[in-house]
Amino acid sequence: MKSLVLILAAYFLISTGISAQEGYDYMGIPSDYKSPVATDILTLKSTQILITPVIKQFPSPSSLPTSIAFHDGFLWVIGYNDYVVYKVSPSTGDVAGTIPISIQKPYGITFLNNSLCILDNNSKKVFVYTNSGVVLDTIDLALVSNPLYPTGLCFADNEFWYNDTKGPNPSAANDSIFGFSEQLVTNHEFESVGAFPSGITYDGNYLWVNDNPSQTTNMLDPISHSVVKSFKAPGGAYPNGVAFDGQGLWIINNASDSIYFMIPEGITSINSISDNPKSINIYSSGNQIYFNYKPEWAGSEIIIFDCTAKVICNKTLPSGSADSWDTTLDGINNGIYLVCVYNKESKFSEKVILNR
Repeated sequence: MKSLVLILAAYFLISTGISAQEGYDYMGIPSDYKSPVATDILTLKSTQILITPVIKQFPSPSSLPTSIAFHDGFLWVIGYNDYVVYKVSPSTGDVAGTIPISIQKPYGITFLNNSLCILDNNSKKVFVYTNSGVVLDTIDLALVSNPLYPTGLCFADNEFWYNDTKGPNPSAANDSIFGFSEQLVTNHEFESVGAFPSGITYDGNYLWVNDNPSQTTNMLDPISHSVVKSFKAPGGAYPNGVAFDGQGLWIINNASDSIYFMIPEGITSINSISDNPKSINIYSSGNQIYFNYKPEWAGSEIIIFDCTAKVICNKTLPSGSADSWDTTLDGINNGIYLVCVYNKESKFSEKVILNR
């Protein structure tokens, strides 16, 4: 599907005289550089690629998505040549509204308090918008790092973070991550991961960076600057944007035009029962998995994955007054499994061991 979309997009641009592009960059966006990423996957150096299951998936509202953010209970999606920001329901994937913008190549999106911040890859600036599309302020990244090809943007713990890929292809060296304050003081500068880092987000302890040539989502320690773990990103060649919603990661992919939700191993701020008023506890014994939960969790969907991310079970927590329930899994091998429970308001996951 992506190849057809890109061909039509390129034809439109050429026929309307907007530009005469030769190919696509490593985000799958029209560019003077022709990217071989769809057929030539570059591997990460000495890093094992782990597999984590996709819990939820729905179509992207943009056919050439570049970035995604989570704010105020909604996903916020931007794409090339759309000139709008899409407000998307994380429950259904439906578009709940749009905000007009004047940026053709928005390669990063985040929020500063309630103001929308968008990184413009053309001007190398961050534009701060109101929720009606009025520009409040601009941040010139040349005052921070003089970036060559900035991608991804997030704001957390009073800092902005973004990647500088040094060019539209992975031949340029020293791709970097920068962290800077609202006062444009550069607090962090270190080597990014992979050959073309795209999306970036922060979970309170770790940075998460997508790399398109290796098609991975990477967990980085912002203090040691080391890659802690790397996961196979869902959707194919262009896992552009990544966002943290307090419980898991949302990834938008330009190859599949889809949005994915996943909870990689090691992510923080999840399964904190004491902080979650709708608490649920999951544990196993033998070939049974037990669920203790408050009434608010009744009717929630349960998905159980094996270690290869294959779905082995899909059930629903019973409704009614009971606050506990168990399910017996016959014909399932001994091993470690990931149990995910989610409804419209909350998500929860737990690893269990089945041992007969």
